[in-house]
Order: sequence, then C-alpha cells, then structure tokens
Amino acid sequence: MRTASRILFALLLVVPGALYAEDDDQIVVKDEDCNFEIKSPPDSIDWQAPKLSDERKAFVKAYFITEFTDSEPLAGAYVELQVIPLPKRDARMGLDKIAHRWRTALEANFTNPRERKEGPGTFGGQPSFDVDVQGDRDAGTHRLTYTVGRNGKFLYLFYVTRAYDAVDDEQLEEEIQAIRDSFKYLKIEKVVGDSKAKPTEGPAVGPAAADAEKEKEIDPEKLKKERFGEAGDFWRFSCVKPEGLVVQELSDNDRKLGVKHYFRNDRNYARLLIRIWAQTDKSKKFTLEQLVDQKISEFKKYDKVKQAQDPVIDKRFKFPMAKKAIKLELLGRATVKIHRIWVLLDCTNDRQYQLEIYLSGSQGYETWKKEVEEFIKEFKPRKK
Repeated sequence: MRTASRILFALLLVVPGALYAEDDDQIVVKDEDCNFEIKSPPDSIDWQAPKLSDERKAFVKAYFITEFTDSEPLAGAYVELQVIPLPKRDARMGLDKIAHRWRTALEANFTNPRERKEGPGTFGGQPSFDVDVQGDRDAGTHRLTYTVGRNGKFLYLFYVTRAYDAVDDEQLEEEIQAIRDSFKYLKIEKVVGDSKAKPTEGPAVGPAAADAEKEKEIDPEKLKKERFGEAGDFWRFSCVKPEGLVVQELSDNDRKLGVKHYFRNDRNYARLLIRIWAQTDKSKKFTLEQLVDQKISEFKKYDKVKQAQDPVIDKRFKFPMAKKAIKLELLGRATVKIHRIWVLLDCTNDRQYQLEIYLSGSQGYETWKKEVEEFIKEFKPRKK
C-alpha cells in the first residue's frame, strides 16, 4: 500500500519563479524562469509534492515522492528536478563528462555500486546523458537513476532514488517514466554559458551529496557515549549509545512501527545500524517465535541475499528480566556481506523488546564488535 494522503482539491500556488497546479489526479510544476514544466503521473493519488525548505528551493525546482506505508524498512521513490546555472566551461563540455564529474557527489551514499547502465539519451526532446545504478545504503538495496540535460543557460538534473521494495516495482517504474516523459522545456534555446556561474564537482547541494557532507562533518560531541532511559519512563528500559555512533532522527514510519531509538555510523567501509523496538504486552502483535520467522523472511526479501548461511537461533538465550529471550543471527551475501542480529525479549515488566543490529561490509562485525557487545550488555529492562 502506498501513501495516498494528499488532500484532493484544486489548488493554484505561486512560489518564486514557479507555478504549481494540483487537482484530483495530477500535480503540475511550471517554471517560466527556469524554462520547464513537469507533472506527476496522471490519475494517481499516490504521489505528493512536499514543501521544500528555502535552502533546497534554491536548486530543487520540483520534488515528488511516493512511499509504501506498510513496508519495513520504508520503501518509496523520490524524484527531484534540479536546475543549475550553466558555467561557460560546461557549455562546451560533453554531457557524459559532466555526469562523470558529478558521480562522486550523486552516488556519495552508495556502497558497492553495481548493475550500472549509462549512455546518451533524450530529455525534454533534447540530448541528455543517463545513468542507472544500484547500490547498498542503510539497511538494504537502493536504485538511483539520473539524467543530465542542457538548454539555454541551465543544466538540468533529473534525479530519482528508489528504496527497498520500490527497487523492483514495475508499476512504480511506469509512473516514474511518466514523470520523466512529462518534462518539457517551455522554449528550446541556444546553449549559452553564464560567465558568473562557477563550475562544480557536483550539484551545489544534491540529495546524496548533502547527506555525505553531514557524514564528514559529524560533531565529535555527537559521537560520545550516551545513556537513555529515566526511571518512570513508560517503556521501562535504559540503554547506551556506544561511542562512535550517532543518534538518528526517527521517521513517522519508525514511530508507527514501535521504534524508540535509532543509532548508526560507518567506519572503514563497514556500517552499523542499531534500532530498539518496544511494545506493551497488550499492543504487541507477534510472539517471539513469529518474530523469528518474520525476521528470516525479511532477511531474504529486503536484504536480497543470494548466499545465506542457515539462521542461528538461540532459544535458551538468557537476559535480565526476560520471561523468554531468543537471539537470532542471520548472515549472508548480496554483493556485500550482511550480518543481522536480533535479540527478542518478552519481559516480566509487561513489555516486549526487539534489539535490531545490522552490520554490512566484509569486516562489519569485526569493525564494530566492541560497540555491539557493549550495546547488548548495557540494555536494561526495568520494573518501572
């Protein structure tokens, strides 16, 4: 099931340089200053055009998203159109060379890029250069396509990411293609470089580049060891964020599914992701045995492992205050080694906990072994 939450009414909204028109089946973005028009898929209520921050509006001129609200991890597709002033150098340079120069920025969040396809194409009836590549990010596979086009005094970047289940969704691909096909230049103009525009190694702030920059500039204070959970807290546990990890903001979907904390970081090409899930005995939906079956199924589905070892299930796992505890370890390989550890607990404080530990990279566990062990040791269910 995909998001279908935008209000269905006729809307005409003017923002600087652009005109948005929305009715009950389509969103249209028309920008005279940037010389383009683009539309969401026709007859679809599953696509939204979220409001952009002032910072992003400077370069992102159209942004459409759709999400699979019943998926975990949250799957979806994110489409944005960037319009960038054309430097004189890039007016003479081949589009393929521009795309290759931008690759590092645009693919910054991908590890193990694969299934790359690239070559010349058309966008808005004019020449373009197109790239399609898959890679690993966060807890599984993502797919990225981007198109670089040029008209008049601008470069145009059509940038699409898909996450998890959305990577292989045929209907979704048809809708993304419909968005791409809807793009048109309002006027075809001679390519002319702007002497004031500076050549860039990538878009000024791209969707991948922005996240990559944040990775590089992590405040050392955020990496320090941190304790969570006060006496009297409803969820009745305390835990430690080990040194070296960063607290991640929870999405609405995380909260809806019962995630209480989310920590992660990368080190030496190895990724560690930790999430803590909690439910009351009354609100929990599954027994521990059902959760084990679910996690094994999801490992094959979401991580797309082609080589998997037999699951290691420890039903005699001992844990403080646990009426019942199961430790599950899943190890496999897609194009990268993936190691998932689940500690599943039914506790005497009327709470059920799921400790999710995701590691990727050839030395994932070895790189983060100390932090993983510290996290499990320091997780403390409480009576009150």
